[in-house]
Amino acid sequence: MSMDNFKSFINDWIEEYISVAQPEYGDQPPCPYAKTAWINKKVDVQYIDTPNLRDFWETVSTQIINFDGSYEVVIVGMPTDEEVITIDQLAGAVDSLNSYLNVQGKDIWLLNMYSAYTIVLIQKVSKLDDASKSLETKDYYKNTNEYYFNKYVLGRRQLREKLDK
Repeated sequence: MSMDNFKSFINDWIEEYISVAQPEYGDQPPCPYAKTAWINKKVDVQYIDTPNLRDFWETVSTQIINFDGSYEVVIVGMPTDEEVITIDQLAGAVDSLNSYLNVQGKDIWLLNMYSAYTIVLIQKVSKLDDASKSLETKDYYKNTNEYYFNKYVLGRRQLREKLDK
């Protein structure tokens, strides 16, 4: 697999999933801003071509350290190999890192995706929370799955509020 294949995968994921209404998100697109960020080249893509945990987390860590908001999101990915990392391990690592980054006073929020590729997305928690507040005023989350809303909107907001203190 190559960087071109990975970028094509990301493009398809944005075009065909996160920019399209999904039932678990109350028949709303999971991220109504993703397509615009992608088109406007506000997404940086980092790719590790072989499933190597040390290289993957080193790249994620380096991107977190260097994240300055010049991109709206940085996507770090590698081919998925369950012998290297499982979905539960990835999700647990991302949740742990979000708490750690928050305690460190970092305005960063990580999301994960696990399919053909193991992916971590790096974004500003404040910008995401501002956008979700705006969407809330438009009843965007009215029919959203309660688990998704609590974890990805309210949970993220609690971390943001700790940063603002």
